Amino acid sequence: MLKVVAFMRQVANGLQMGGNFGTAHVYRSSLNAIIVYCGKGDFTFDKVTPGWLKGFEIHLRSRGCSWNTVSTYLRTFRAVYNRAVDLRKAPYVPNLFHSVYTGTRADRKRALCEEDIKKVFAKLHSSVATPALRCTQELFTLMFLLRGLPFVDLAYLRKSDLHDNVITYRRRKTGRTLSVTLTPEAMLLVKKYMNCDPSSPYLFSLLKSREGTKEAYREYQLALRTFNRQLMLLGELLGLGDKLSSYTARHTWATTAYYCEIHPGIISEAMGHSSITVTETYLKPFQNKKIDDGTRKQIVQSVLQLWNKSRSDLQLAKTTYDRIQALYKDSVVTSQRRDEVKALYDAAVANERAAYQQYQLVLDGAQQEDKESARSLVDAARGTVNEVEALLQDARLVAPESGQIATIYPKRGELVGAGMPIMSLVVLDDSYVVLNVREDLMPHFKMGDTFLGDVPALAAKNIEFKIYYISPLGSYATWKSTKQTGSYDMKTFEIHARPVQRMEDLRPGMSVLVNMNSVK
Repeated sequence: MLKVVAFMRQVANGLQMGGNFGTAHVYRSSLNAIIVYCGKGDFTFDKVTPGWLKGFEIHLRSRGCSWNTVSTYLRTFRAVYNRAVDLRKAPYVPNLFHSVYTGTRADRKRALCEEDIKKVFAKLHSSVATPALRCTQELFTLMFLLRGLPFVDLAYLRKSDLHDNVITYRRRKTGRTLSVTLTPEAMLLVKKYMNCDPSSPYLFSLLKSREGTKEAYREYQLALRTFNRQLMLLGELLGLGDKLSSYTARHTWATTAYYCEIHPGIISEAMGHSSITVTETYLKPFQNKKIDDGTRKQIVQSVLQLWNKSRSDLQLAKTTYDRIQALYKDSVVTSQRRDEVKALYDAAVANERAAYQQYQLVLDGAQQEDKESARSLVDAARGTVNEVEALLQDARLVAPESGQIATIYPKRGELVGAGMPIMSLVVLDDSYVVLNVREDLMPHFKMGDTFLGDVPALAAKNIEFKIYYISPLGSYATWKSTKQTGSYDMKTFEIHARPVQRMEDLRPGMSVLVNMNSVK
């Protein structure tokens, strides 16, 4: 069975080779936490149980990790586990991560209030502001004006992303394409800090190395640390303490839009979030406050409408109950049906009484403890809504990647159980070749090496491919028979390689002939 530590290290290396340095760093951090928890010895996936996961969660909390950090490590490990299950190298255990925390907490308010926003956006006096501090302030302002643009997307913006007064870019975290129309204020800041190096593709001078390289990632990390360090100094200068960070502009824009009565769904689209659930984590610290800030007239009207609706529901329930009771006396309906309608009628009576009491409470003016109680009910109701939304989300079939459907397994009208495959998807954008190499030829193939190959279907010769995956285990397919040769059976090892230059017409199933002279 597959070993956890070795496989997780392999996944992290693959992510790094694919240019996903940030994700690879998170995977390695999660792996290091697992090693600290379990020791240096490796173990198989069948040892991972709900109890093991709960112990890992408790271990992380005992080390002072925040709940968000705990969630990050557990979600990362869940992704590795799912990969192993997909490869049929780990047993599938339903609800394995059900007992541990994999959500996102929004306990800390990262957004600035109106008064603090004015301080940050005000012009700094030349006697106290260094050029670096003024640059940091104006880049922070620009990030806010660009709908809370993350610093990572700011750093990787290209000159080609700017057309007239519109910036179109792809979010590095979610891959979503966004377009932002620049205000005159934003355009002035863009022109002020625009990269003047004609050989550089970047819009700003935060990076120098080619995108996707380890050097570019290191430059980004350095720029981020420098930016946050200057924001800390700016916060101290303005009397804001530790309120300023690279996240603050994004959270502040989302909260400002929320207070401007913009629907969270629109805010989610504008920020390029993967779902509205992510946006709600930004807004949650301010939702209760907005409830308290609502006008008394609106609250009274809302509660009155609720009471009127409950009265209508009660009237309908009473009419239905009276009709069913009459039919029951005539032996037309069963006692079970009568009891069901009676239960609905009793529930309607209770709801009407509760709504009326709530209305009277609002009219009289609620005490603080009553407000807290009502807020708890709101939170409970919101939790129910979130649960239903999660169920609805799970009911939707969403492909993990864009591609073409190769096969649909169930027939029309056929019921499909949980965990059953629905269809197979061919990801055309992720083109790679699979080599089954004899073990005696393995010394010629190394991770990261390149070789030349021909694609007969495209009449393409000497195409350069780069190796990014080598199977740690040999297959049972043999190249020689013991009885025929008197020797040992040669196993094969699976190797994956991608074309160095993108090939538009390369499709799954095409043959690739390896030029062995290029690997020797």
